[in-house]
Amino acid sequence: MLTKLRARISKILLALGRLLSKAGFKPNTITLLSLAPSFTALYFAYIHEVFLFILFVCFSSLLDVLDGAVARASGKKTVFGAFLDSTIDRVNDALFITSLYFLGINVLLVFLILITSYLISYTRARAEGLGIRIEGIGIIERPERIVFIVVIAVLTYFDIFTASIIASIFLILSSFSVFQRIYFVFKKASS
Repeated sequence: MLTKLRARISKILLALGRLLSKAGFKPNTITLLSLAPSFTALYFAYIHEVFLFILFVCFSSLLDVLDGAVARASGKKTVFGAFLDSTIDRVNDALFITSLYFLGINVLLVFLILITSYLISYTRARAEGLGIRIEGIGIIERPERIVFIVVIAVLTYFDIFTASIIASIFLILSSFSVFQRIYFVFKKASS
C-alpha cells in the first residue's frame, strides 16, 4: 500500500539521492549506517524511552529509503547492493519488532509478528527468484510494518492493552498478506 506512495514521491527522493551522491555518500554505506539507529532504537525500547525509540526507528527507515535513492541517482544500482539492502532490512525489522517486547507487548505476540514479517519478505524473495514480480501484493509490506511499529510504540506509552490490540491486528493483517502473496503466486504459476 505505502509502497505505491513511494513511487509518487520518487522525484523528491531522486533529488535527495543526487544531493547525497554528490556529497560522496555511497548506497551500501548508507545501508550499513541504518543499523546504528536501529540498535539505538532497541536500546531506547529496553530503557522505555518510547519517543526516542520512535525517533531512531524513523531515522533508520529514512536511511533505508535514501540508500536506494542514492543508488538510482548515482547509477550505482548493483545486485550486491540490492542483496545487502534486503538483508539489512531484515536485521532492522527484527530489531524493531523485538523492541515491542521491551515496550510491554506479549512475547508470543512479538514472536508471531516477527515470523509473519519474515514470511512476507521470504514470499517476495522466493517469488522473485522464480521470476514472479510481487512488490505491491499484500496489505502489509515494509513501510506498513514500520507505521504499525511506531503506532504500537506510541500506544504502549499510554495504554498497553490498546497497544496489544493493535499489535494483534498487525499480526492478523501480516498473516493475511502472506496468504495474499501465496495465492498471487499460485495464480501466476497456474496460468
